[in-house]
Amino acid sequence: NNAEKAIIFKSENGYKTTLSWKNLNSNVAKISDWMKSNGIKKNDRVVAYLPNIPETVTAYISTSVVGAVWSSCSPDFGATGVIDRFSQINPKILFIGDKYFYNGKKISILERLPEILSKVPSINKVVVVPYPGTPIEEKKNIKVDTYNWEELITIKNKNQVQYVMSNFNDPLVILYSSG
Repeated sequence: NNAEKAIIFKSENGYKTTLSWKNLNSNVAKISDWMKSNGIKKNDRVVAYLPNIPETVTAYISTSVVGAVWSSCSPDFGATGVIDRFSQINPKILFIGDKYFYNGKKISILERLPEILSKVPSINKVVVVPYPGTPIEEKKNIKVDTYNWEELITIKNKNQVQYVMSNFNDPLVILYSSG
C-alpha cells in the first residue's frame, strides 16, 4: 500500500516524521534523475556524510538505482576519518548533513566540508541535507557546485524510477571495517 509508512523517524530532540512508500518512491525518482542529469553512471562513486535520517536511505536507494556505488561515514567520524576513507574511492558526489544532535548538543558537520573538499578533489557536486525539523544551515564559499536537498525533492517530476540493470557481482556498496 502506497500510503503505508516506509520510514518512521524520531530525533533526539523530539521531532518526528514519517515517509510513505509513495513519497519514498517519488523522492528516489527525483534524486536518481538528478544524479543521472549530473553525469552519474554505473560504477561511479557516491558518498554520504550523513546521520541516520530518512534522506540517507533515499540517497542510498537513489545511488543503487543508477548503478553507482555507495559509501558513507557517520558524522561522529571527524574530517580525517572521512578523508581517509573517501579519498581511496574517488567519489563524484557528496551528500552531507548540515548538523546533527548528540546528547542535546548541536554539532555542525558543514564546517568540516572545506577540508574534505580540499583533500578529496574528485568530489565535484555537494548536496547539503538539513537535519529533519530544523532550518538548513548554509555554507558560503564552497568551491564546487552545491545543491540543497529540499530544492531537489521539490522538483516537479512525473518520472518513474528508472533502474540501471546490474549483474549479481556488480559492486553496490563500499564498507569500511575498523580492522
